[in-house]
This record gives sequence, C-alpha cells and structure tokens, in this order.
Amino acid sequence: MICSMPKCFNCNGITRPWGGDCGFVQCVECDLVFRFPMPSDAQIDKTYRHCYAKMKIKTSATNMNSTEYSVSNHVKFIRGWGEPGEKVLDFGAGTGLFAWYLKLEGFLVEGIEFSKIAIDFAMKRYGLIFYESLNKLEAEKVQLFDIITMIEVIEHLKNPYNILKKFYSILKPGGKIYISTPNRNGINARLNRSEWREAKKSFHLVLFNKRSITKILTDTGFISIRSIRFSPLTSSMTKNIVLHRLLQALGLFGGLRVTARKPLDF
Repeated sequence: MICSMPKCFNCNGITRPWGGDCGFVQCVECDLVFRFPMPSDAQIDKTYRHCYAKMKIKTSATNMNSTEYSVSNHVKFIRGWGEPGEKVLDFGAGTGLFAWYLKLEGFLVEGIEFSKIAIDFAMKRYGLIFYESLNKLEAEKVQLFDIITMIEVIEHLKNPYNILKKFYSILKPGGKIYISTPNRNGINARLNRSEWREAKKSFHLVLFNKRSITKILTDTGFISIRSIRFSPLTSSMTKNIVLHRLLQALGLFGGLRVTARKPLDF
C-alpha cells in the first residue's frame, strides 16, 4: 500500500511507514511514531463516549482504567518523589481512582478528564474537582501546580507537543511532571510491531520510546529528564514481578515511566 507520508508534527522531520503498513508512521529524525491518518475529533469523541458509557464505568469495563495494584504503585512513587501538601494536576484522570489515592496521601489534587460521565462519577464518589479541558482549567485562573501526572494518557493525544507546552506554562518554576506510557521498545512491541496490543487500540494515537519522549520533553522546555528503569509495576503475581523486573533491567519492559522538571529560572 502506497501512502503520502506526512511531516512529523513534533520536529517537522520526514516519516516512513511503521509496522508494515500505513496505520502508523515513524519520524526518522526524532523517532516518534504516530497514527496516520489521524482520526477526526468526531471519531475520537465517539470512541470515548463508547468507552465511558455509564454501565462500563460502573462495571470497570472502560478499557481505560489502570488496575488498583498499578495505581497504588504509581502513587507510592509520587509519594517518594513529591511532598504531601503539593498541588497536583492529574491529566486524563478517568474516573478518579489515582487522584483519590493521591488525595489520601495528603496531596492537593485536581484533574482534567474529557468524559463528562467520568467527571460526574469522580465527583460523586470521591468529591474531586475535575475540569473537562485545559482551557476550562485556565479559565478558572487556578494557581500553578507543583506536579503534573499523566498515567497512560500521552499516547491518546493528537498533538502531545502542544499539551506539554501548556503544562510547562502552568507548572511552578521547578515543578515536575510524571509520565507513564506504553514502551515502543518493549519486548512485545519489538516482536509484534503493528500487531502489538497497544498499537491496535484505536485510541492510541502516538507511540513513544525513550528517545522520542526525551526529545519531545526537551523541545517543550523541560530539563532533568529521567527514564525510570525499575519503575512501578502493574501486576502483583510473583512470576510477573520477576519477569517484569528482568525486562526492566534489560530495557525491554512494556511500560515507559519518565520524570522531568521545569527550570527554576525559566
């Protein structure tokens, strides 16, 4: 299949097909992989309305939520990395479990979530303050944040560069960002390419590896970018813990966890 290749939205570099077809393209300059053609806003909206239907939220069948074990481990990391009392923005907050756990640890948490149904659920169950978009949040003239978290969210964005630039503007000087996303250099991604489970999810629009996520964070002004090798795990099964720690040691784990910060003297 012959496709007209787009320029990379991050660095304007040339691209080539990734994974054996034109479902995704890969930038030869910054190594970013993104869906081509991108779905329309209407298609994306339809996907999320389907995933966040009321019954799916009630039965935890949205296919968007991390497991409670995974959420708990991410919270443990934030607890050791941040300070209770700091103001946290959870972007792509879903139904609010991660934000609620952070609140229980003493953080001041707000969230952004696209789904109005998910926002209502989080408000009723946890009493959390969520906004429908960054524009809504900015309209409220909120104080700057100490920490911004993105747990399995950045891969859902049509243009993560623009979002990261906005995050940079609402972080305090020295403020930090924590990102968790599927790892395009993980063993399953390497073996399966376009058949990789994460690539086959229609709402995954951008696929990162260490190089590409470092590049996009650098380009948006962040410093002290660190890929966490022995990062929070997603399974409590002993055999999986052993396997996942081995894959992390080899740099082949399926999850990519990255931290960065805004300069103090921006």
